[in-house]
Amino acid sequence: MKHAILSAIVILCSSVTLAPVVTVPGDLDHDGDVDLHDFAIMQDNFSGPIPLWVQDLIDYYESRPAGYRPAFIGRYWYMEQFVFYRPSHCCDIPGVVYDAAGGGICSPGGGWSGEGDCPEFIDDRTDEWIVWTDG
Repeated sequence: MKHAILSAIVILCSSVTLAPVVTVPGDLDHDGDVDLHDFAIMQDNFSGPIPLWVQDLIDYYESRPAGYRPAFIGRYWYMEQFVFYRPSHCCDIPGVVYDAAGGGICSPGGGWSGEGDCPEFIDDRTDEWIVWTDG
């Protein structure tokens, strides 16, 4: 009898599928929920909650004196992808929008003209997640 109960428990437990614990900062594939696809994106593109190159950027700015750092670094959904944005921290220094791999996409403002080459970013971006703030 003891063996039959143990066998039944093993069979019952082996048929249970447990949902994975997904600890990601958000809906990375932008489909309305956090699921296994988001986890796959996280594994492919990130080491932890943010890409390593973003952490390197944060470390760089934290080593700079006040006045030489942007106010924040944020992650957004823009042009059908997640991007990271480092705003201008002074007058003629342009802000930069980066793709998830760290490549510069465009500059929404700042620089000599103040216009940038993608001023629509400010209005079109969604799903803001502030990754780092100065202070």
